[in-house]
This record gives sequence, structure tokens and C-alpha cells, in this order.
Amino acid sequence: VTLNSTFLSNSAKVSGGGCYLENLKIIMNINCVLRLNSAPIRGGSMLIEKVKIVSIVNSEHDKNSAKTGGVYYMDQMMVYINTSSFVDNKAEAGASIYATSGQGAVFVETYFYLNFASSGGSAAYLVLVSFLRIIGCKFVRNEAKSGGVIHALDFTFIESLNNHFVNNKNLRTNEISQGKSYTEVSNIYVNNFAKDSGGCVFLVNVDDVKIASSSMKANR
Repeated sequence: VTLNSTFLSNSAKVSGGGCYLENLKIIMNINCVLRLNSAPIRGGSMLIEKVKIVSIVNSEHDKNSAKTGGVYYMDQMMVYINTSSFVDNKAEAGASIYATSGQGAVFVETYFYLNFASSGGSAAYLVLVSFLRIIGCKFVRNEAKSGGVIHALDFTFIESLNNHFVNNKNLRTNEISQGKSYTEVSNIYVNNFAKDSGGCVFLVNVDDVKIASSSMKANR
């Protein structure tokens, strides 16, 4: 399935404001615009379940909302997000992305700005996703009442390389827990605010942690 369309001001009674997609092999969102879509439960713009691969490229996501997964709710898949933007999306958990029980997730050169989660994951909330790679992304002025910009729970490994975290406001800036390996290289943290602990990163029950060549300034 290839989507190259605009989804504007759609809503659903339960989940998947713009699309509900299930039991497919590959979904590709290329040059899509998803704006002002909503659902009361899951996936303000799209609910995607039991799909082998989801690839999102050069797409814009603005002002979408749901209880879980303001833009995307994803269950049981491998996710690639490249050169896209998520702006002013809202949810209780996972203001932009909520992913669970997946093979992995890769975010590359993607911009997360002004997203809000009343629980956790002002950019992304991941549970039981085997691995996460974040490369060259920017996270600016995102806010969560609990959890962090990235909220990851129960994983094998996370790699975070060359990312910028600026002016985010969360209970904990990045909350990473119950995993085997966390590696961070050349990230930049500036003026992030954690209401509880971890102005830059909050790590709990992670077996192996490596942080190298990162810059952390005026975080609190």
C-alpha cells in the first residue's frame, strides 16, 4: 500500500481518524500531509496493526490528536520514519507516535516541535519495541506531564546519534527503562527542563550504557 495524499480534518468514532490499516505487508507514506485529524481512542490520523514494514518519508503531521498516539498508533511492525515533521500534535501517551510490540523503529532527520502528551512521550512512546535508532533528529519545545520526549520501555537496544534536544519540558527529558543497551553519541542538549529528574536522560534498569561526545548545557 502506497499513500501519497492529504488527510485533512478527518475523525473516527473510535480509532484511526484518517485510516485504519491492518494485516498488510508494506505501507509507504510518501509526501503525505496529515493535519487536524482526530480519534477518541487510538491513532488520531492512522491506526496501523500487524503490518510487516511501515515507511514514512517526507511527510508532514500537524495538529492531530487522540488518547493514545496523536498521529500514529502502531502495533506489531517495523517502522522507518525519514525526513518528516511532527508539529503540535497531542495525546495522553505518544503525542506523535505510539508503538508497541514491534520489531524495531528508526527515526532519521525528522523534526518534532511543540507536541504535547499529558502522560508520557511528547514525541514518541514505545513499549516492547525491540530496538530504536534515532539519527540526526531535532526535538524542540515538546512537553509531557510525565515520562519524556522519548519514552521507551522494555527494549533490547537504543542508539541515539547526532540528535538535538532543545527547550523541551517534561517530567524527565528522555525516560529509558528496562532494556539491555543504550548508546548515545554526539547528541546536543540545551535548556531542557525536567520537573522530576534527568534534565537530559533518565535511565533505569538498563544493563549497558555508553554516552560519548555529547554536549549538555543549561539543562535542569
